[in-house]
Amino acid sequence: MELPDMITPRLNTKTALGQALVSMFKSVEAELTLENAAPGAVKIIVFWWVRSAPLYKSSCLHGR
Repeated sequence: MELPDMITPRLNTKTALGQALVSMFKSVEAELTLENAAPGAVKIIVFWWVRSAPLYKSSCLHGR
């Protein structure tokens, strides 16, 4: 199976994480523009994984 060169990003920009990622990408873009970097000079891969249930359930935090 051949993988595509690019996967279309899906990002919820209404969340704090989404806004932080957009801000980070804008900063990287500005740096690359100032350095006259060629297109494709940088590849950014973001992995996001969290086991939310044990981290955010108050019963888990308080041992109930």
